[in-house]
Amino acid sequence: MHKRGGQHRLAGIVCVLCLFVPQPALEAGKLPSHSACPPTAVVTAVPAVGLVPRDIEIVSPPLIAGEPVVGGELSLEGFEFSAPGSVLTYDYSWRDTLDGHPDGYHRVLSLTPDWRGVTLTGNVEASADDYETTPAPARPVRVYSRTFSPDNRSEFFARTLDGSLWFIPSSPAGRLGMASTGAGKWPKASEMDSAGDFDGDGRHDILTLHRNGVLLLHPGDGLGGTKPLRVLGPGWTGVRDFLLPGDFDGDSRPDVITRDDSGALWLHRGHASGLRPRTLILHGIRPPARVFSPGDFDGDGRADIMSLDAVGRFWLLAGTGSGQAEDPVQAGGVRFRVMSVATPGDFNADRSPDLIVLTAAGMLLLLPGTGDGTIGLPVPLGLAGRDVAELF
Repeated sequence: MHKRGGQHRLAGIVCVLCLFVPQPALEAGKLPSHSACPPTAVVTAVPAVGLVPRDIEIVSPPLIAGEPVVGGELSLEGFEFSAPGSVLTYDYSWRDTLDGHPDGYHRVLSLTPDWRGVTLTGNVEASADDYETTPAPARPVRVYSRTFSPDNRSEFFARTLDGSLWFIPSSPAGRLGMASTGAGKWPKASEMDSAGDFDGDGRHDILTLHRNGVLLLHPGDGLGGTKPLRVLGPGWTGVRDFLLPGDFDGDSRPDVITRDDSGALWLHRGHASGLRPRTLILHGIRPPARVFSPGDFDGDGRADIMSLDAVGRFWLLAGTGSGQAEDPVQAGGVRFRVMSVATPGDFNADRSPDLIVLTAAGMLLLLPGTGDGTIGLPVPLGLAGRDVAELF
């Protein structure tokens, strides 16, 4: 270590001259004894003091809440970000997955008829002054029309004893609209259900199961009728009934759930060319009197299953979003002995899916969904005709 003093300038001149004087070979680990040059100092850069951008941790990505049906609304919910010590702000956007372009910048998106048939995703971006923005996308959903008619009102279907099919839309006040028919007669179908948009064209469809074990798709034309039918496949003879939950496994394709004679529930995953082989959802323990799917009944963005037991209690089997269901829990204290159940979606325009039931006395009742997996107080809608055989 050299002392700092008056030889500073001279030492600097000698060091320059040392560059031109031959130096003796160095032995490993030693400096030459006659060297007049001080050791070279190694300078370490000290970063400037200030805010260093850091990533924001995504604790929970957003979920798209609400039913993706024309006339309804979707919202981005359930997201959580972590950035200790900072106040976060959020930006929202909705994107058509086909072109990737933003189509909205609000947390809530109103689904106009232009969205019909579009697969979209929502995005939440969190930012703070000293943190980098981190995007978090939601799982995509496909928007469909629940109605056969172009009015885009929630509706349900009724089949009469002679096989005629009627669809009954809601009024703006959540009451019964004008019933109409146009889909012909369906006397040979043993089971029927409204499929939402099953074939991906944005229009409401119907599936029918026949006694010979054939499952048929009747594509809706969007004007109150159907287009030429398609055979989805034979071999359904062991099926007791079936239901159509929409996208039950989270792949943005509609699925089919069947119940066999033992009461077991099976998932048939939809894909581009039809339906995949079935996988078990639940064993047939204490088979319920009826099973059906109201869509997302508990507000978590995933399609659910409901059942009605022999004494009139309603049960919720919450979907996990991956093709399975949670254990059943009772959906409130409502109890009815009913002849049939319809799943019209949001019939009373309160942004939660509802149920409509036909009682043994021929009364139509609205059982409003509360949005948390339970049923509210029933609302009488009127008398059904005596020849109504079933609702869906």
